[in-house]
Amino acid sequence: GDMHKPYGELPNMVYVIDPEGTVIYRCDWAFPKNVEKVLSNRDKIETNEHVSIITAPLHIMIPVVLRGGWNALWDLAIVLPVLTLQHLFFNLKNKTRGSS
Repeated sequence: GDMHKPYGELPNMVYVIDPEGTVIYRCDWAFPKNVEKVLSNRDKIETNEHVSIITAPLHIMIPVVLRGGWNALWDLAIVLPVLTLQHLFFNLKNKTRGSS
């Protein structure tokens, strides 16, 4: 927690640091394809720090949260309204694209 809190407290953050100690990539979420892209071109500092996500399906999310204990359940309760809006917006945007 001592390092996690100052860097944003998201559950799956990623930092890629080169041998000289320079942060060449940081992101809200550790998506393997994004990390692979950064690692394949370590000379460039990647500035895409925020990745829009749609969370895991409920049949995956609920068991994970329950294993995480009360703090994880509380975190989910806080973020659930935002997740719901993200899902609605994502679905609306995709329906609009499909109709053109």
